[in-house]
Amino acid sequence: CNQQLTNIKNGIKKSVLMVWGHAGLGKTAVVKQMADFPVTYNGVEYPGWQVIDVPVAQFEEMGYFHGLPDEAYPMIKGNDRKMVEKAALSTFKDHGWEMDTSVDAHSKTVSIAPDWVPRENVPTILFLDDVNRASTRILKGIMQLIQDYKTTSWVLPEATVIVMSGNPAGSEEDYGVTDVDDAWISRAGH
Repeated sequence: CNQQLTNIKNGIKKSVLMVWGHAGLGKTAVVKQMADFPVTYNGVEYPGWQVIDVPVAQFEEMGYFHGLPDEAYPMIKGNDRKMVEKAALSTFKDHGWEMDTSVDAHSKTVSIAPDWVPRENVPTILFLDDVNRASTRILKGIMQLIQDYKTTSWVLPEATVIVMSGNPAGSEEDYGVTDVDDAWISRAGH
């Protein structure tokens, strides 16, 4: 993970790490222990990585991944303009923002990122645990995330790295995993 931060600093595209292994080896425990390993990013020392464990096998619908739709409205404060979700309008109004009523301003539908999506640019591991236990539909939706570190709905902060874990398919144990194709496999280091 520290190498990923070095890659960011040097303008090298981040990759995704995939940890494969049988149940009980400690894949999840090792990733979660990164929260105890000090890390330096942009000259700031952190006591450990922020580890966000996302159990994608529990996702039934893409809304769990992309977020749910909401309406956003154009707001203006001085020369600053932004689209603000309906739920946040009163907070923005309390801080001096006003509805933008110019001719080109109109509301639009946006997706509100799920609460597990990191928002701060601090060293973060987005851990997609037991990823190949997710349904094929969810795995297809994850493709853009592991390729571009973003979805159609949200973008991961620069200091976020993605780590995934999975159990082997076709082994003696029946893990109930979803087979993944070569295109999906090629988007991660194993």
